[in-house]
Amino acid sequence: MRYKQGFITISPVKTIFGSLFFVLNFYIFGYLTSLALSILFNFLSLDLIYYTNNLASDIVGIFSASATTFVLIICIKGYPRINFIDYLGIKKLNFKQTRNWSILLVLYIFIELLFLYLTKPPLQLEIMKGYKEHLFIPVLYAYGVIFAPIYEELLYRGFMIPGIANSRFGTVGALLISSFLFAITHFHYNLYYQLLTFCSGIFFGIARIQTGSTILAIYLHALNNLFAITYLLIYVHHDFKI
Repeated sequence: MRYKQGFITISPVKTIFGSLFFVLNFYIFGYLTSLALSILFNFLSLDLIYYTNNLASDIVGIFSASATTFVLIICIKGYPRINFIDYLGIKKLNFKQTRNWSILLVLYIFIELLFLYLTKPPLQLEIMKGYKEHLFIPVLYAYGVIFAPIYEELLYRGFMIPGIANSRFGTVGALLISSFLFAITHFHYNLYYQLLTFCSGIFFGIARIQTGSTILAIYLHALNNLFAITYLLIYVHHDFKI
């Protein structure tokens, strides 16, 4: 199955290396932003907690995701004979599709929670501690629900899927490769949660391919993160003991 017959795409090799380039951009921007924050905090003589707290890492994430998204769009926009809006799947949401995929997301989250309940995976204590001690929760939500989904979906589903699906790898190959890269870049998770991230990538990727809309994938990713963040915050403030 081809992604779109007659649809001009970037070659799979260029797509994969391009994706790695954008991921590298994210971490370079992150390092530079982190360095700038460190200098700023030292200049203002702020307590070290402001730098080590997850608030700082979320601020870094917001700047890194924004900068990398900008670089991604500029690069695709400059590619000959390619309309970056069509290529990245930036199309309006269809109400019926949005409703149906929202229901599917609820079902997916339910299955994921059931799986977690039955398997009882090891807790990621550092992540739990970061949520519990976060200094400004709105920044946590801003990064997790807005900036991260936009950056990740435009890269892994918007950019990667067309270039790989319209090749000998096909749609299945595009789903697997993009979801694999999506999962391993969440290296702060253990293997168990990376597997769940991989499954989420498959879900968002199917939505992107079936509807042609990365905006829908962003919406689903944002809803998923909204639930996950809220669930974890409730958990760490009521049940979790550091």
